[in-house]
Amino acid sequence: MVWGCVAHNGVGNLAFIDNKMNALAYIDVLRHNLIDSATKLSMEKTFIFQQDNDPNHTTIVTMTWLLYHAPRRLETPSQSPDLNPIENLWMYLDTAVREKKYNK
Repeated sequence: MVWGCVAHNGVGNLAFIDNKMNALAYIDVLRHNLIDSATKLSMEKTFIFQQDNDPNHTTIVTMTWLLYHAPRRLETPSQSPDLNPIENLWMYLDTAVREKKYNK
């Protein structure tokens, strides 16, 4: 699994997750990447955090952590990947990789 973030002015960290994801593992990914990404993008005080509705993202533990570290959030309606910008980025990257010709 990969965690990533995008903004109007660039992309933040990509985190590759090899272990099984649960709420505590998700918070660990956020702890190591969210604020660092916002800082790299010069948005540490102004960013609005958006995530999908994966059960690990919406537990009380996760939401409490986000309350203190990402108080400005944009809620995403369930089953609406078109409204999730990262999904569009993954589609673009997938298409670009598939169209690339590689020599053997």
